[in-house]
Amino acid sequence: AQDPTRFAKLVFVLPAAIDAGRADGATVRLQRLGAAIAARDARAAADLLLRELPADVRTLRGVDALVLRRARALVSRPAPAPRRLDHPVGDRALLAGGRAPALVVGQHGDDLHPWQIAHELHTLLPSSDLLLLGEGGVFWTDALRAQQAIADHLQEI
Repeated sequence: AQDPTRFAKLVFVLPAAIDAGRADGATVRLQRLGAAIAARDARAAADLLLRELPADVRTLRGVDALVLRRARALVSRPAPAPRRLDHPVGDRALLAGGRAPALVVGQHGDDLHPWQIAHELHTLLPSSDLLLLGEGGVFWTDALRAQQAIADHLQEI
């Protein structure tokens, strides 16, 4: 937002907010995850991450182990400085100044990252494409498609 012309290309994966706070509990859930990470409690972080997965993915064999491994990686890093989670951009009008090609990736059925926000961000960015996937698509049910779309978008940098 401070210098929208500095980027050659942009990718936004699962945007959670643009310029307005959320009243649906998403910010609280992210703060809980942040607290578990800051406390270096991998099991608590994994439990919070598991709750965000689609029910049919959550019950797959090995998912708990994969999520726990990701949680362990998160808690092993230095804790990030606290920051506002409820609106990353102060004024959405600033986004119209960017001319870099952008890809916005969203998915249905994700309460932390509603597809409507991905769609809204896509409409705000003048040179963007939108990829909307099904529930759990980015990391679980359609990960290869998401990865390929991102790679294709970034290929010509």
